[in-house]
Amino acid sequence: METLQPLTEREISLIKATREKILKNKLEVRRSFYNKIFEIAPETKSLFREGFLTFESLPDSFEFMYKHLDNLTEVKTEIKRLGLKHKTYKVKPKHYPVVREALIWTFQQYLGNDFTVELREAWIKIFNYMSKTMILGAKRK
Repeated sequence: METLQPLTEREISLIKATREKILKNKLEVRRSFYNKIFEIAPETKSLFREGFLTFESLPDSFEFMYKHLDNLTEVKTEIKRLGLKHKTYKVKPKHYPVVREALIWTFQQYLGNDFTVELREAWIKIFNYMSKTMILGAKRK
């Protein structure tokens, strides 16, 4: 299995710099993000029903991530628990790439020219780290 690597100082800095712009537009970002997921994979809409995944969870997920960018390896157990929780919502490993694609597309829309290749790669790296760790948690590893 591939080793999960935490972010570099530069990647952390780049991602942190996006926080205000993303969260300032959180309702629009959230709407665009979920609409893109449903466009890519319409079957995922059934995962979002009362008591399961919610449309409001995106800002909370970002806040957790932003808060722990500097110490992701220290909160690995919490990330794994999040993966196990998502498994109870019927989220499968095949859904994570869909979410990554929707996330990157959404950031391109809201960050515009600020969404550089370097920033894109940093976001992909953190998303891959988070999703792979969550998948391990879903598998109880």
